[in-house]
Amino acid sequence: MMRHAAAAVALASALISSPLAQGTAPTEKLSFEVASIKPNKETSGGSWSMSGGRQTIIGTTATVLIMSAFNVHDYEVIGAPSWSHSERFDVIVQPKENPRGRSRV
Repeated sequence: MMRHAAAAVALASALISSPLAQGTAPTEKLSFEVASIKPNKETSGGSWSMSGGRQTIIGTTATVLIMSAFNVHDYEVIGAPSWSHSERFDVIVQPKENPRGRSRV
């Protein structure tokens, strides 16, 4: 489980800082005041909320993060490990600022 959590942290970090995921030019970097990714032990549902630029994602899978970041469907996520579809994580992200009114990190 710890190995999966570490992989999820690396994945989320890459997705959060990816220019493609941000829809920005590669030279623009987004920095974070707070970023937290923890394993979620709950087995039901999840939520995704945003307030003041802070995004709180509860009970999501790595596959859902990929789908959201790159605007793709689940069948387009190919070659991901099996745990990326089943293990859930809580993600909290607070950018230092919200550049150009961007609503998604």
